[in-house]
Amino acid sequence: MNPRHRPLRHAPTHHRRHATEHQQASAQPLEVTAVAEADAPAVSFPSPDLPFVRVLGSVHVDNVAPWHRRQETFTALTAYLAFNPGARRRDIGEQLLQHVTPKSTLAPRMSEMRRWLGLHPLSGEPLLPSGREGYRLHEDVTTDLHLLRQLARSSREEDLRRAMDLVSGVPFSGVRQTWFCWSGDLYLEAHTLIATVASRLSRAQLQRGSFREAVHTTTRALAIDPAHEGLRRTQLRALHYLGDTRGLQRSLQQLRATNDALDVQDEPQTRRLLCALRQHTRIC
Repeated sequence: MNPRHRPLRHAPTHHRRHATEHQQASAQPLEVTAVAEADAPAVSFPSPDLPFVRVLGSVHVDNVAPWHRRQETFTALTAYLAFNPGARRRDIGEQLLQHVTPKSTLAPRMSEMRRWLGLHPLSGEPLLPSGREGYRLHEDVTTDLHLLRQLARSSREEDLRRAMDLVSGVPFSGVRQTWFCWSGDLYLEAHTLIATVASRLSRAQLQRGSFREAVHTTTRALAIDPAHEGLRRTQLRALHYLGDTRGLQRSLQQLRATNDALDVQDEPQTRRLLCALRQHTRIC
């Protein structure tokens, strides 16, 4: 296995760019490549009166009843149903109940959770409907990952900023890992989307000369995926244009520490960029 693809938690976190992007970067290491804007469907954010499941950081559910003694259990069940609509008792039993609650208590727990989630503010329907077709949340209850998927289709800066605003930390963190074994593929997807959005946004910021914004965006994304050298290169370019030699040195130290930990070398594009930077800046 390539050391860069070694999982830090559930799965790999480093994602390489398309070959043509690599060719552009290698041709002019300090050149800023223009980012084309693409049309994307409008994204509607959920009503603040509806529960909203957050997994792009610490897992929790917004806009629910005040603290409940089973808050952690209900949060895990709500998150599971948000990504597995129509789940049956057997599915929940295999994926979740062995860790969260005994199988015999599922029905009463679901009744309690139905009261915890409450009713739809407009229709008055339960947000966890009763039915024989498996357990599912009301269709208006969504998650930050669902919104991120939609916003990531766009290259418009406004959409990309809104996407990054959804991210508060490492996806699916702050929970008992045994309760979220089912989230491995979603964790990987979230990691990929965050890196993609941050790459597009920071390059757009770099293109229009908003270097501090580019540093801020890449810093946030690299805190989640420190091995992503595409983001690191954008950060190094932005720091160079700011004339921030200390920041450059600090970013390089982080790059070295990450690659040493993974036992890998810098990517060719990174090596070329560092050679170009050394021609303009006194860095190690």
